[in-house]
Amino acid sequence: MPSGGPCELTIEQAGLRHNSPNWESTTKWSGLIRVDDSHGVVLLLTDDLYFYIVPDAAFESGEEKQAFLAHLREKVGAAAFAKRRPRLRGART
Repeated sequence: MPSGGPCELTIEQAGLRHNSPNWESTTKWSGLIRVDDSHGVVLLLTDDLYFYIVPDAAFESGEEKQAFLAHLREKVGAAAFAKRRPRLRGART
C-alpha cells in the first residue's frame, strides 16, 4: 500500500488503521486473510496481492512482537470463522 514516507499502523476495534503522509485507510478484520512472520518482518495479507509489512524493528521487544502476532491471529481467525459460519433461516445475527 502506498505511503510516501513514515507510516503508522494502529490496532482498533474494527480493524487496522493505516496513516501516512499520502494515505489513510482502515482494513476491517474480515479483510485480513493471513498473518505471516518471516525473514525479519510481519506480513499482514489482505489478499494474494496486497499486504502490510511491519518490520521487526517496529517492536520494542520479542515479547511485544509475539503479543502483536497473537492478537492479530486471534482477530483474523475470529473474522474468518464468522464468514464461514452457516446462517440458519430466520435466525438473527
